Amino acid sequence: MRILVVEDDPDLAELIQLQLEAADYEVSVAPSGELALDLAFANPPDLVLLDLVLPGMNGREVLTALRQRYARSELPVIVVSGLDASQTITAALRVGANDYVTKPLNIDLLLARVETVGRAQSSRETADRRALSALRGSAAQMPTAIGHCPTCESCVTADGSFCRHCGAARPADGWPPLATAKASYLGRVLDGRYFVDRLIARGGQGEVYRVLHAELERVFAAKFVNIRRERPERTDAVRSRIVGEIRALASIQSPHVVRIHDVLQIDDTIFALIMDFVNGRSVESELNERRRLGLDEAIDIARQVAQGLCEAHQLGFVHRDIKPNNIMVEILPGGGRFVRILDFGFVHSLGRDRDPNRFEGTVGYSAPEQLTGAAIDHRADIYALGVTMFDMITGAPPYSGKPEEVVDGHVYGPIPHITEKVGRSPDALALDAVVQRMLSKRPGDRYQDFFEVIHALDAISARPAPRR
Repeated sequence: MRILVVEDDPDLAELIQLQLEAADYEVSVAPSGELALDLAFANPPDLVLLDLVLPGMNGREVLTALRQRYARSELPVIVVSGLDASQTITAALRVGANDYVTKPLNIDLLLARVETVGRAQSSRETADRRALSALRGSAAQMPTAIGHCPTCESCVTADGSFCRHCGAARPADGWPPLATAKASYLGRVLDGRYFVDRLIARGGQGEVYRVLHAELERVFAAKFVNIRRERPERTDAVRSRIVGEIRALASIQSPHVVRIHDVLQIDDTIFALIMDFVNGRSVESELNERRRLGLDEAIDIARQVAQGLCEAHQLGFVHRDIKPNNIMVEILPGGGRFVRILDFGFVHSLGRDRDPNRFEGTVGYSAPEQLTGAAIDHRADIYALGVTMFDMITGAPPYSGKPEEVVDGHVYGPIPHITEKVGRSPDALALDAVVQRMLSKRPGDRYQDFFEVIHALDAISARPAPRR
């Protein structure tokens, strides 16, 4: 097992390294948070031992950056620090630490914690190898060879001691069989190529799973879409429209849009969309944890979303559901962030008929014309991104309350100002003007395309810093 020790005290770092190497672990040392991220992103270790007090980027910031790229199960982190206050320990665990060891260091305790993580990692790697081996062999054997973890709804090997995703211990009576899983596609093999490994999310448009490609040994996401809820007389038309639009979406080349690589028809009314697996965090998760984002961060995220939607709009597609939960942020190895747009499940093709009596989208982030059943175009997405920017900057969308109150606010209510929550700095005033225009009730009063939005955001980013 490869371990990255992040410790700025050279004597303590050497002691930990010698003890771990004596126990046959492969060890590398990073004396700073910046170097730790470079090493972890370039060649991820199996475990990170992380000091909280570091020069420059502190341990909490390092942990936050790691968790934006790797889940707890993918890259365990044990915090090693002299900060032993209960609130510090709790904060580290909430940010994403797997465990916590305090200083002065008890080497035997540390080795025991490392050994425990090693067993869990071994269980995870073995399960992935067995899953792929079984997939390459007889797919019919999969349900009898693998059980499931009811905690995180993922596949596990029948004899695995720990869940390789969430770390849950095997129940005393063994892992439940796949047939009892609530996630209906768990453990299935799609088209002889994709093994359905873990449930990622459930939503109004279907379930999303992590899947493993048998030959490529690459991870994808599979979104299952069921059109059975449509009226019988409309099923054929809806099926044709969905397949046509999915294949058109596959032509979008923007790196800021999650790509669709394949479309599988499971039965007459169920399709599986094989897409990029995004290893990051949603903006909604960031807001739940941090409440709101800084102005520069919000501008950067909004600009990348605007770049991704430019091409979709040029191809005649309106997303119709831009919101924090559909925006994923990945932390790049060299620093900075990369934004991906998810879920074109409510996508609308310009020029196609739209049922004015059927609302599709999310009420809190939808444009007035979308909420009232009027004709929509790409400017509805500009409005939705404006709502998302307001949410990122202030910590809440512009309108709240009961659904009918939210609708009334979007359609008739005055547009609140972000400066009421973040002050009236020059950048805040400039950004407030941009958001106000994006949230105009009439589409003609908004920016007319995302090129104009990008230009407006770039003008704020290019402003000279105020003199002190």
